[in-house]
This record gives sequence, structure tokens and C-alpha cells, in this order.
Amino acid sequence: MKKDFDTNIASYLILFLAISSCFFYAYSVDKHLSADGVHYFIRTLEVKSFFNFAWSRQFATYLTMWPLIMAAQTDLKDIPLLKLIFAAGLYFPYLVAFGISIYAVRQKLFLLIFPLISIVMISFASDYMLVGEYHVMAIFAWPILFFLLKKEKFNWQEIILLWGLLILFCRLYEIALIPALIYMAIIVVRFHAFRSKPQYLIHGITLLLCSLTLVIAIDSILNPRDPANKNYFLNGIIVMFQTKELWLNLSFVFLLTLGLWLRNKIVLSLSFLPTLVYVAVIVFADHGNMSTMSYAARTLSAILLPFLLCSAIFLHYFDVPRMKLGILAANFFILVMVIGNLRFTTTDWADFRQQFIRTLLSTHSNYIPMSETSFHHNLYRWGWNNPSLSLIWSEPCVKTIILNPTDNEWEPFDPKKELALKNYVQYDPTFKKVDSYITICDKPA
Repeated sequence: MKKDFDTNIASYLILFLAISSCFFYAYSVDKHLSADGVHYFIRTLEVKSFFNFAWSRQFATYLTMWPLIMAAQTDLKDIPLLKLIFAAGLYFPYLVAFGISIYAVRQKLFLLIFPLISIVMISFASDYMLVGEYHVMAIFAWPILFFLLKKEKFNWQEIILLWGLLILFCRLYEIALIPALIYMAIIVVRFHAFRSKPQYLIHGITLLLCSLTLVIAIDSILNPRDPANKNYFLNGIIVMFQTKELWLNLSFVFLLTLGLWLRNKIVLSLSFLPTLVYVAVIVFADHGNMSTMSYAARTLSAILLPFLLCSAIFLHYFDVPRMKLGILAANFFILVMVIGNLRFTTTDWADFRQQFIRTLLSTHSNYIPMSETSFHHNLYRWGWNNPSLSLIWSEPCVKTIILNPTDNEWEPFDPKKELALKNYVQYDPTFKKVDSYITICDKPA
């Protein structure tokens, strides 16, 4: 029997903790409120229940929003604490999926490097949308794969977990159809490997659940909730293929997989090059990720995730022996991505947040047009969530609301006609002209 890649679970837990530190830092500077995050936050607090944003993604909402809903139903009013609870809900899927992955792949722990790589490639690149359902889909794709890669028959605990995960997976995100197709190919192989009636039944039900994912995803793609969003996604794929980061990521995974398969130290040494080029890019060329680019990066769930899944399958079936140089290359890549995220990407958002808050505190007008702010041309802001952020970052007393740009196509609410979070924040008395039911600040200016 060939030697396993690595039997030291501690190293993977340390890498997971290092990756988690990026999420924790992002949560500490409210990056989970970026893009639609603040809208989800406010809407959930106001309805105190799950809201149906998109039927095909509803299970992702259940996984991430339940802590905030539970807190809202207790009538908790502390906005800073509620933001932390919201963040805990967004982090919850990573914790659960990685934990299940450890159990599913316990006989070949090295494969855990792939979900870790997928987080730093996909979630980090699109972390201006931490509420995106594709984050949940991308991380839960891994424990399903690891169960299906098992070379022995499933035990009942594994069957229950696998079927539960597939039921969950069918309504996480439309792009789940691509991993589902990969799963179906593996199941067909298992049909031939395990020829008995009980196994045929198990694999038949598993195949049916994968088919359910396809049906839901295809229906949602053909009948999108927002046709414009579908076009943005397709355009995002084109945009991502024009970025150097995507090609560096693809090059790294290809060289790492090839080097491990060939057991070739020269090829594995070459896998360090994309990481070193990435270091040069973020240090000398650009220092982070723009919000618009982060929005396009959600398409990496359709580009990089299948590539990573297939790489893991390839190495598993060839039963590649342990090579420390490959492990070192993967660890180096992950740590560089972690440092880059902490040092540049999230710091850029934190700087924008400080500019925004300073403007709120230094202004004595109810409304400020975006064009009159110092961050009007900031690359890390969004066009539709500025009034919402004004409420959260003015807490406990809202005196000023920064308006969205006049050419913005959509906004959650018009602050000149209605006000939000009336049960959670206090308003300056001058806002009574908009809504007479607001709570006045204890010490009005």
C-alpha cells in the first residue's frame, strides 16, 4: 500500500486558521457589509426572518443568516454586536464544510490542500462580496467530492452526510451544475466498481440528487431572477480571462498537479514561479483588488473551481506518493495569498471605510451627494449601498446620509422618501420631515 501524502492534520488546521484570519480582519472592518452585504444585514434585521432573494440560492441564505435572525428575534439592538453575529453566520459554512472535509478525506489528508487553495483563489478574489452565495457553494463542493472519491463502500454515516450535502448543494448557487456534472461522472465509475443491489440503490439515489441540482440550476439560468445579472456574469468571465491573476492561478495549479503526477522536482520547483510573479505584481504593479473586479471574480466559481476539483480527482486516482516539495509549494502559495489579502486588499477597504466615517462625522447636512465627497472616485466603493452604510456607520445617531450617485440604476431605498432601521438607530430631529416615526437622538446636535 502506497504511503499517504501527509498524516499531520495540524498543518492543515494551521493553514485554515491563517486563511480564517483574513476573514476575521475583513469582518473587523465591516467588509462583510460591502456590496449587498449591508442590504442583507438591514433587510434581515427589519423582517426578522429569512427573505427569498433567489429560490435557487435559498439554502445558502439559511446557512449564513440564521445567527442574525435568531439575534433579531430576541430584539437585540446593539448594532456592533449584530454585525459580529452577521459575520459569524457568513463564516459558519467554511467551518462546517472544512470540518466535514477532514472526516471525508481522512485517509488521504493531502487533498485538504485543494479546498484551502480554492478559498484563497476564489473567496479572496471576490471578498468585496462576502455575502455571495457562490462562496458557500464553492466550499461545500469539496466534502461532496471527497466522499465520492472514497475507494471503499460507504458506511451509513457517510451516506447520510453525502445525501444531506447533495440536498443542500442543489439550492446554493446556479454554478453548482458544473460540480454536479463532475460528481455524476464519478458516480458512473462507482457503479462499475461496486456491483451489488444495495450499492446500485445508494449510487442511484446519489445520481438522482445530482440530477436535481442540474434541473434547478438550468431552470434558474434559463429563467433568471434578473436577466441583467446573468449578462454581468457572462461578461465577468471574459473580464477574468483578461487578468494576469487568473492565469497565474491556473499556471500554479497545473504545475503543482503535473509535478506531483510526474514525481518531478524540477516541475514542482517551477510551481513556485507563479507565486513569485504574484508577489511582484502586488508589490510593484497594483496593491489590491477593486470592488468592480471583485464583482467579476464571482465567476471564478465557474472557472477555477472545476479545474481544482479535476486536479484533486486526478491526483487521487493516480495515488501520487508524498512529496514534500509539492506540499511546500502549496503552503507557500496559500501564505502569500493570505499576506497579500491582509496587507493590501482588505486594507484598501479599511481606508475607504475611514474616509466614509470621517465624512459622516465632519458634515452638518442631512444629505451629501456622492459627487461632493472625497471618495467619489474611490475604486473600493459601490454605487448602490451608500445610504445603507451611512446608517450603520453613523450608529447610534444618524445625522448625515451619503447619497448614491444620480446615475445609479438601483438602490434598496430612497433616503429622501423613507428611512430604514428605525428600531435600531436614532436619527437627528431634522429627519422627522421624512418619517415622523423615527426615534430622535438622545443628544441632538
